[in-house]
Amino acid sequence: MRRKILIYILLLILFIFAIFVGGKFPYLLLFIVIIILIYSHFSIYKNKKNLEGVFWTNKDKFIRGETIEIEYKIYNGGLFPIPYAELEQNLHENLIEQKDNTRVYFIKSFDYIKFKKKFKANHRGVYDLGILNIILEDIFEISKVNITIKDPLKITVFPKVYNIKNINLLGKEFFGSDKTNEKHNEDYSNIKNLRKYNSGDSIKRIHWKTSARKGEFFVKNYNTSSNLNIKLFLDFQIDKFSNDDKFLEERLVELTSSIIYFTLTKGIETEFITYSNEKINLKLNNVSVFNHYLNSIISIFPKSNRRISNIISEEINTTSIGTTVIIVTIDIDENMIKTIFNIRKRGINVTLFIIKDSYSKIDEEKISNLRTLKVIVYKLFNGENIEKILGE
Repeated sequence: MRRKILIYILLLILFIFAIFVGGKFPYLLLFIVIIILIYSHFSIYKNKKNLEGVFWTNKDKFIRGETIEIEYKIYNGGLFPIPYAELEQNLHENLIEQKDNTRVYFIKSFDYIKFKKKFKANHRGVYDLGILNIILEDIFEISKVNITIKDPLKITVFPKVYNIKNINLLGKEFFGSDKTNEKHNEDYSNIKNLRKYNSGDSIKRIHWKTSARKGEFFVKNYNTSSNLNIKLFLDFQIDKFSNDDKFLEERLVELTSSIIYFTLTKGIETEFITYSNEKINLKLNNVSVFNHYLNSIISIFPKSNRRISNIISEEINTTSIGTTVIIVTIDIDENMIKTIFNIRKRGINVTLFIIKDSYSKIDEEKISNLRTLKVIVYKLFNGENIEKILGE
C-alpha cells in the first residue's frame, strides 16, 4: 500500500514537472510510470480472472485419529505470469493443530503448482475443505488483491468405535434390602393372565374390575419380552467441558458410540438421549441403524447447561422396570446422585460410565456410595484405551 501511494505521488510530480518544465525526458519518465501502473493493474486483473484451482483428498470419510491428506492444484490459465501468490488454507479450527507457515509461489503463464497438506482428523464433524484464500501481487508490488478459490470438497469425520466384549448391564433386582416383586422385561401392554393378590405385589398391578366382581384382589401377570431395553443418557452439559480440552468430549462420544454398538450387536434395543440446543432422542432397534446414529452424533455438540439429571428424571416416569439406564458422563454431581437414588428405588438398573483426567477423593467417595446402591460403575481415565479396558 505504501509503495502504491509513493508511485502515485511520483506520477503527480512527473506530471507537474512535465507540464511546467517540458522536454522529452520528463515526458518519457511520465510515460514509463503510466505504463507501469497500467501493467500493474491490468496484470492483476487478468491473473485474478485466469486463476483456477482443484482440490481433492485421499477419501471423503474418516475415523477420528486418521490422517487427512489434501492435494491442491492451482492453475494460471493466462498470458501474464504470477510473480507473487501467497496461499492460505481456510480450514476449520478443529482441524488445525498449529498455524501453518505462509506458502508463497511464482506461477508461470499457462502453468500450475501443486502442494499437499496433511493433518489428523482429531474431531468429529462435517468439514468444508474446498476453500483457499490467495493474495496476488504484481511484479512491482503496486497492486494487490485477495481472491478466494472454491472447489466442492467436504469430508466427514466419525467417532472411533471400539470393540467392547462385555458390559454388566443387568445388575440386581433389588434396592438395598428391599426386594421387588416386579419382573424385568415385562410388556405392560400385553396381559398374560390374572392371579390372586400376594403380599408385596404392587397396587399398580391390581385388576380393579375383576377384583370388584369377585370380592377379592386379583393382580395382572404380563407377558415378558425376550429383549432387554436400554436407555442411554449422554451428559453434554456444557459447563463440564473445557474449551482448552476438546479431546475429552470426543472420548466421551467414542465411549458412548462403542456402548451403543455393543448393545445393538447383542440385539438389545437402545434409546439414545442427550441435550444440545434441544432434547435429542434416537430409538435404535438393531445394528442396521447404527450408521443413522453415527450420522447424527457428528453434528451433536454441548451447547446448553441443562442438567442430564433433569432429563433423566423426566424420562424415568415413562420407563418400565425392565429397562436398564446407562449414564455416560465426565462428572457426577449431587443432582445426579439423587436422580440415580430415585431410579434405584423404582427397581430400575443403572450402569454408570465416567471418564475424566483424574479422580479426587470426593469422586471416589461418590462412586463408593453409588455402588452401595447396586449401581454398576465403570471408571475410566481420559487417554486410556477403551478397547483394552472394556474389551477384556
